[in-house]
Amino acid sequence: MCYNFLITIYFFLMFETRKVSFAVLALVVLTTFSVISVSGSSASFVTFDDGEDNESEVDSESEVDSESEVDSESEVDSESRVGNVKLLMEKAKLVIEAKQAEGKDVSLALVRLEEAQKLMDDADAALLAGDSRLAKHLLEQARHALGYAKGKDIRSDSDQAKFGREFGKCVSESEHDQFDDCFTELKAKVEQHVEDRLSNDDKDRNVKIKLRLQKLADKAGIEVSALLDDFAGYNFSGLDESEVIDDVESVLDVEDDDKAEKLLERMEKIKHKARLSKFKAGVIPFKDTDDEDWYFSFVDQMNSESCVTGYQDADGNALGEFRPGNEVRFGESVKFVVECLLKEKPEAKTVSEHWAKRHALVLKEQFADLLDNDILAEVDLALNDDAEFGKAFTRAELIQLIVDVLNLDDTAVTESPFVDVDLGNPHVGAIALAKKLGLITGDAEFQTFRPNDVPNRAEVAKLIMLAKELL
Repeated sequence: MCYNFLITIYFFLMFETRKVSFAVLALVVLTTFSVISVSGSSASFVTFDDGEDNESEVDSESEVDSESEVDSESEVDSESRVGNVKLLMEKAKLVIEAKQAEGKDVSLALVRLEEAQKLMDDADAALLAGDSRLAKHLLEQARHALGYAKGKDIRSDSDQAKFGREFGKCVSESEHDQFDDCFTELKAKVEQHVEDRLSNDDKDRNVKIKLRLQKLADKAGIEVSALLDDFAGYNFSGLDESEVIDDVESVLDVEDDDKAEKLLERMEKIKHKARLSKFKAGVIPFKDTDDEDWYFSFVDQMNSESCVTGYQDADGNALGEFRPGNEVRFGESVKFVVECLLKEKPEAKTVSEHWAKRHALVLKEQFADLLDNDILAEVDLALNDDAEFGKAFTRAELIQLIVDVLNLDDTAVTESPFVDVDLGNPHVGAIALAKKLGLITGDAEFQTFRPNDVPNRAEVAKLIMLAKELL
């Protein structure tokens, strides 16, 4: 047929060049039509491929078969998910019952349990209606709800946890210029909490040292007097009165233009000695985390909940150091979020695995549908390249990760709460929400957040513990 058609075109061109007659052209065209008719083709003249229509029909049938297979696979997958979520439901109930028996506040966990049950019922209904995609979505939500129910929704009954909840509530209800009041209130509660840990002998020694320092302050100049007054409020637990006063007097007795500076140096040495004594006695969790530090209650809570153990030497022995000023890279951020916030304990790593890999797998396998695309991409990179765990992870990214895993809505943002976070920042929604909820304060004086800085361990401890207690 194609051959006849080409002959027709050829004679048409010949006609246009006046080399054949119109009659000849007409004869050829009629001949071509007759051949097409005999071949049983359709009425369409320009037909280049006899098999085109048949292939379309075959493709259509294949698509139907493929869709049927996909629907069938989706139904099987959804039914499998139902079984997994039901198993998770039973585990969550057992955990909640155990924690309730310990006296923990499980009211939020019970509410979340009801939420998960409703989602599972809706998923069952969707499966019966043949909507496997909706069922899958509902089961994902149920799984997240159960994860929270057996983890972060079980409120700690520790004093530190209560302090965190009260501090966060204070921040969320305060203006920028009132944040200092929240910190002052927190500090007073922590001081009382620490004092309750002290023996009566330590309390008596602290009172005596305070009185002696105040007497020395009365005789000193303005600058030195201010230092001594501040020093008098320190917790000298474990130190004798003479150890402190003799050291201080040895500086004050020397006439020196740099007396204040030398007194500061001596005070730091005394504090260092006191920290070692308090750590040994169990008053503070780490040698470098003192009860006067603003982050103490958050680190103390982390330690009491065994989600952070501090640094170890090459043989695995605890050094008793938290190193609050160290930057928190991606691997550590993931570990803090998974263990301290979500209360998930990944399987033990193999000898050759990076220590953070199993934590990253928890995010990938259980929270991938909640994660910001950029955060998920970082998780994927780290799972394929251990070096990624050591890369910088900014304050803004950490906030985004926390907001994501808690499944919070960060889309309703109309303005930024900080002058250095513009509306074009991809994490502005998460940052604004964190500020509103009392998780972060930023720099109250300048209203800045420093979103691109890498947070240190003290900052992360505060953020993680507040997120756990508040949300």
